[in-house]
Amino acid sequence: MSAFIHQEVVFKASPNRIYTALMNSKEHGDFTGGPLNSAPKRVVNFPVTTDKL
Repeated sequence: MSAFIHQEVVFKASPNRIYTALMNSKEHGDFTGGPLNSAPKRVVNFPVTTDKL
């Protein structure tokens, strides 16, 4: 049996602001409560539905 988790979160911020918060070490820690463990990359492979941001 497979288990799937689906979660949607609505942020009152632009996609660029969210991207910056996730890719900047300090902002990432403030946003998630944990350290950033990877170098910033320009290619992001996760779906973003901008009409919900």
